[in-house]
Amino acid sequence: DIGHIGTPKNIDGVPFESMKTWIKKGYEKGGISTVSWHAQVPGTTKGAWTRENIVPRLLPGGDMHETYRATLDQVAAFFADLKGPGGEPIPVIFRPFHEHTGDWFWWGAKWCTPDEYKQLWRFTIDYLRKTKGLHNIITCYSPDRFKSRDEYLERYPGDDYIDILGHDNYGALRS
Repeated sequence: DIGHIGTPKNIDGVPFESMKTWIKKGYEKGGISTVSWHAQVPGTTKGAWTRENIVPRLLPGGDMHETYRATLDQVAAFFADLKGPGGEPIPVIFRPFHEHTGDWFWWGAKWCTPDEYKQLWRFTIDYLRKTKGLHNIITCYSPDRFKSRDEYLERYPGDDYIDILGHDNYGALRS
């Protein structure tokens, strides 16, 4: 997890440099790593579990947009530093803004509209791929619980932005 990017250790207290080493070792053995992002509210000490309407403020024109871009620069630097033995970029499965059908994260369904969520996702991936030139990010869309195909896809940002479909469900299974 790259939560707390820009500090020495991630959200779980794991040094980012150790993460890079382990991702590189996994790649050299033929593996691929998954990287989630429990993103803090950019420019603050508020965590991912902040329950506020933050997303519109991060989008172009929002008062926190430049701060968000600076955070994305840190994310990009982390991914750009992942190089294999021949200097090739190491691919990673990137899971930003996951479990978005819940209401516990600032990017969750209660805190932004489906359109705002899609805009955030598209801006984030365009910035990393087009502005920062990263092509080693394999994106994974992974909502939490849902009751229908329509609910699952309600915030889907589009095929140009998603490489893998997933599903997070940490709650008890219901029949």
